[in-house]
Amino acid sequence: MDHILADGVLVDICLGLLPELEVAAASRDMRRACETAAEVLIRQKWSTLADVHVEHTPWRGLAACWARNAAWLRAPQVVAPDRAHVWRDALGRKPQAQARPGAAGGPRAEAEPAPAGLVLEHLDEPIQEGVAVVVASAAGDCTIFDCASTEGAQRLELCHGYPFPATDAAQPRVSLFQPGRGGARATVHRGRTRSTGALRVYTVVLTKRTRGKRAAEQDLGADLFVDGARELEGAPLARSRGFGDRVVLGADHLGRWPLRGAIRDFALFRGRVPSAFARGLERALAAKHGIELRGEDAEDSDGAAEEDIDDDFDDDEDA
Repeated sequence: MDHILADGVLVDICLGLLPELEVAAASRDMRRACETAAEVLIRQKWSTLADVHVEHTPWRGLAACWARNAAWLRAPQVVAPDRAHVWRDALGRKPQAQARPGAAGGPRAEAEPAPAGLVLEHLDEPIQEGVAVVVASAAGDCTIFDCASTEGAQRLELCHGYPFPATDAAQPRVSLFQPGRGGARATVHRGRTRSTGALRVYTVVLTKRTRGKRAAEQDLGADLFVDGARELEGAPLARSRGFGDRVVLGADHLGRWPLRGAIRDFALFRGRVPSAFARGLERALAAKHGIELRGEDAEDSDGAAEEDIDDDFDDDEDA
């Protein structure tokens, strides 16, 4: 058994064969040995590569979520704000992000003169339904990430502001913003959390509203969690492409409205991810970055009520 654990290649093979081993007429002892080795491997991978320890999640769930991970970007230890740099995928996958000067991992990014943003591309395929978890700080009216298809179709943006009432100007609330297309008005779903510059854990969950339907654009429901507290539930996104095949971190898709703060971790998963895993991942990232979670039923500090949807404004696709 020690030899199996020491041989990462063999253990990886065992992990890949587990579904077949479950239905094959393999010996019970062999299956148990492979499962034990696979559990050690997958927990070790999450701990060493992702740098998080996800509690209360069975190892098979961790393995399934590992397979669903499309990208996991982490801020480099050293960032040179005056030139471009690359954020590599922490889990050793193909995706990586090329940062523009003044990008989100470094000092505070300003709108001029250089646009900011990390462009994440090279995903295997567009991600319509999935989960994104980002650890970021934000101050004022700014963008955390913007998702779009390379075809320039419908996009989705997580931001603070865009647009906001005058009373929200200094510290606008977190928003999911979807520009209008083809005569349709732009829509913004607002949460409660304001952009105070504090480091937070943001989680966006997108699910199909009609199961079994296959289309490039379809109606989705969006859940938003901030520091473990649910701020949006089932917010409607009409004719959406979800996360698409291109994500810009720290700016909108054109490099505008840059993040005034920093991004520490960004994880993107395709398809449905168990809520227990997502909540466990939030706890792990919060512990890693020293963030205090609020819990499901927490109220915001000023007692403001959640504003589910706001489409009473004029906007165009490039806003």
